[in-house]
Amino acid sequence: YDDAGTSGPAPQLEHCSRSCQIPYQQSHVFLQQEVNQFQNRLNRSMMECNDKARDYMTPGYEKDARKMKKVEDVALQCIKKTVDQHIALLQPMKKRIAAQLSSI
Repeated sequence: YDDAGTSGPAPQLEHCSRSCQIPYQQSHVFLQQEVNQFQNRLNRSMMECNDKARDYMTPGYEKDARKMKKVEDVALQCIKKTVDQHIALLQPMKKRIAAQLSSI
């Protein structure tokens, strides 16, 4: 409200109000995009882990404890690797977000 004060003309107050909201809206959109991209990558990686585990499933595997253990091990190893990789991506993502927010 710097331009219009607190008692300026209504159109000028509305313009000031909209102008003040722009940085917030830009920040929100950027943050949502970053989070969505991260979640999408994580989801794709988890689907790949499911596919890898499924590749080890053969007819009757559920009746064979050794085969079940192999499928579980493959899935868990892949999930652990995926989680570790995505945890490592959080710091660069934080830096990107901070840099973008400071420029708005």
